[in-house]
Amino acid sequence: MRATQKPQILIGGIFLALASLASIDNLISLPNTFDWLTNVDNTFVPATVIDIFSMIVITVSSAGLAIWAFVAKTPKVLGVPAIILIVAGPVCAIGLNLFWLTQGSPFLEAFFQTYGGPGRIAASTSVFISLIGASLVAAGAFSAKPDVASPTVTIPAAVGAFDPRTGQPIAPTGGIQSNLP
Repeated sequence: MRATQKPQILIGGIFLALASLASIDNLISLPNTFDWLTNVDNTFVPATVIDIFSMIVITVSSAGLAIWAFVAKTPKVLGVPAIILIVAGPVCAIGLNLFWLTQGSPFLEAFFQTYGGPGRIAASTSVFISLIGASLVAAGAFSAKPDVASPTVTIPAAVGAFDPRTGQPIAPTGGIQSNLP
């Protein structure tokens, strides 16, 4: 069974492809983020490092997992990478946004950082799209049943049965045979 034959993986792959397209702004805004990292006014350097990490992970991993979901021969191989993407990217980004909320930032600034400009809205939205897509891929991968060859069952010929190709009677198998006509 190809991985894309499972609807969850197909839809998840589409979501991940959309997330990677929406998060291209992450890569474009990296220079601004590095500038903010080295700025003396930045009192939350660890939070900025986590933000940089989540930007790179979401963009690159979403694109990679989307491609892998479409070319994978078996769905099982996608489960662990999807879980890693869920934890490493979106959960870090959402956790960081919640951290900014606890520091008194307004909701829009916490979830749609202003240092990257208006394109950060698309990049922040990609976090949620990536979370949905990776969750669907993981669900599809872990719900996949292994391919099992069906056992070959030999059905004994019934007494008085005829071979449909030749029209000849088929000798019964097993049991007691009689020489009587």
